Amino acid sequence: MDAGLFIALVFPGVALIFSAAFFALWLNQPQRRYLLALSLSCISLGIGFAFQYFVVFNDIISRLISNLALLVGVCGFLSACLVRYGRVKGILPISAAGVAGFAIYLWYLHVDHNITARIFVINFTIATIMLLMALEVRKTPRHHLIDKAVFYLLIFWSATSALRPFIVIVLEEPPLDYQSLRTSLYWMTLVFSALLFMILFPLIQIISIALEIWDDLKQVSVTYSLSGLLNRRGFEEASAHCLEQAQRRGIAMSLVVCDLDHFKSINDTYGHALGDEVIKVFAKCLKDTLQCEHIGGRIGGEEFAVLLEGTNELGAKLFSEGVRTQFSTLSVPGLPDRPKRTASFGVAEWVPGEKPRALFVRADLALYAAKDAGRDCVRVAESRISPLRADRSPVAGQAGY
Repeated sequence: MDAGLFIALVFPGVALIFSAAFFALWLNQPQRRYLLALSLSCISLGIGFAFQYFVVFNDIISRLISNLALLVGVCGFLSACLVRYGRVKGILPISAAGVAGFAIYLWYLHVDHNITARIFVINFTIATIMLLMALEVRKTPRHHLIDKAVFYLLIFWSATSALRPFIVIVLEEPPLDYQSLRTSLYWMTLVFSALLFMILFPLIQIISIALEIWDDLKQVSVTYSLSGLLNRRGFEEASAHCLEQAQRRGIAMSLVVCDLDHFKSINDTYGHALGDEVIKVFAKCLKDTLQCEHIGGRIGGEEFAVLLEGTNELGAKLFSEGVRTQFSTLSVPGLPDRPKRTASFGVAEWVPGEKPRALFVRADLALYAAKDAGRDCVRVAESRISPLRADRSPVAGQAGY
């Protein structure tokens, strides 16, 4: 098979494979609309590569279709990536650069008929688009190493696109026609760089999107959809890690365990739907009070827990009193304002070296003390409890730490 024909077929083939991959992802994740844009952009890139070799009507029309499809594909692909990165504002300058570059290209295609100028225009346009994309990616919070690699790859392609045309002037004679262009050193570097982009960049995006979907699924697995807080498993994992950090850093930590008062009677009297509304109202009240360094979770039906980093016993008690007071003033849609909804709180300050389970048991014993004291109050745990008392704790067999 002729090398030119092989290249003419491999580029569209690779583009179609990635287009199908993005389309399959979009069918599975229709809320991620940028996946469909990525799929269509790959098709446009495949068309652009194909018309570099296959002539339709005449050479000029083929060049026009090819370069238009390539610019649309590159701009569309990078714009879809910007949507994924949350940098929608960057789409306008990238699109403007693409339109301006194509307009100049048309001048040298139909008016000046300068093939060398067209080479410079297309390469400088691609270099500008890549650089603009790199600047936008740099502003995004990148959670995975592979996302950070995108920035450096964009810089690499921007630099190679800007330098490649000088091969025509420095190392070779400017091509007189497309036939001589396809046998030049410039064309070999273009083919290699384009193939690298067509394989590497979509592949990186697929891996990055897969990691993003995995993170979302993991978040769902440790979060209650009703409350938006961590579930028991998520809370245990996060708080265990936080306590390990506290042990190394020597900072104060406190655990607050809270329980909605008379929640069973709400379900029995008004039904589980309104019981869920009470859960939502309390969870929102709790989340609104949390700071970024705090960990909040719903660890049971109507039981919640908060781990307060850098907070001692007194600070945790004040936090609990604030949540308790605020919740008692809130209305729940569908429920009468009287009697008011209340919650009880148990507070325990972490003792350095204490296991998470022991901390949880002490906080829960304080919660039961608040219940015994008439509910709607805060009680603070003893600094130490005997092993016998811990074994008799109502939560001794429940704490999953």
